[in-house]
Amino acid sequence: MNSKRGLIVCIFVLCSCVIFAKEFPCIKYVNSKDGLNKRGSPSVSSEKIGTLLHGTRVYVSEKSDSKVTIDGITDYWYRCSRNGWFWVFGGYLSATMPDDTEPVLGYWNTDREVRDYWDFEPDHIVSTGRKEAGHARRGTWTLSGNKLTIIFQPWEHNLEKGETLEIILTIINRDRIVLNFADGRKETLDMNNNLY
Repeated sequence: MNSKRGLIVCIFVLCSCVIFAKEFPCIKYVNSKDGLNKRGSPSVSSEKIGTLLHGTRVYVSEKSDSKVTIDGITDYWYRCSRNGWFWVFGGYLSATMPDDTEPVLGYWNTDREVRDYWDFEPDHIVSTGRKEAGHARRGTWTLSGNKLTIIFQPWEHNLEKGETLEIILTIINRDRIVLNFADGRKETLDMNNNLY
């Protein structure tokens, strides 16, 4: 009986290690106000291929074999994707959206439909649509106080002109906001820190 219990405990511990050891893939956010350099390989001497803005959401697929120290911070290099693959230093990434970013910034699930989303990017680009659809409405956003203005580009259902939305933003907390549209509709958005 004791050996059976011991075997069950061993199996549980091993399964727990396997389940909790899986770090990747995951989502992380740029937490450096100065932005974060994208590199071709995991090294400060590697070619700089761009910069990610503060608050940018990235898909992380793996980390380097060893830690390095940069600017007095010790962490791994992470291989990430956002419009292409690149490496960034992990000391300037966090698991959640930094608190000092615009309150709309991030990738949000809507209460309209579980598969619908809004994505407000740090460079003031916005997109909204179905997660699996492969196309979305795109445009720009600005926030002044609690007034959110979105200017959508023309798209396949309205090729002649874009559309401007004036929305009143209600902030519940960092992970939940409400969009109050001029026509009386409301849409509750919940921050999505998951892969999809």
